[in-house]
Amino acid sequence: MSKARPVRARKMFGGGGIYFNDIFFAIFDDDRVFFKVDAQTSGDYEARGMGPWILEGEPNENYRELPADIWSNLDKLGEWIEAAAAAAERLSKRKRK
Repeated sequence: MSKARPVRARKMFGGGGIYFNDIFFAIFDDDRVFFKVDAQTSGDYEARGMGPWILEGEPNENYRELPADIWSNLDKLGEWIEAAAAAAERLSKRKRK
């Protein structure tokens, strides 16, 4: 599948949340976007030097800033959206156990 995926946004935390297929996978805050990460996906962000979302001075390692070059490549953006949604699902399943 190519191109970015259809998403929807809702206001929250003074910023907003982004959903793909009803999966909460990203946060936007202060003109920056942070995608959900887990052990399988965080390395892609860390390799690009992308830091965690900072909320009230505290880092939230479950979200990493989306690299700027991903925005200009819709195919890559779609892949990263799917990976973040999959990470969100995996983390959600672990919490339910």
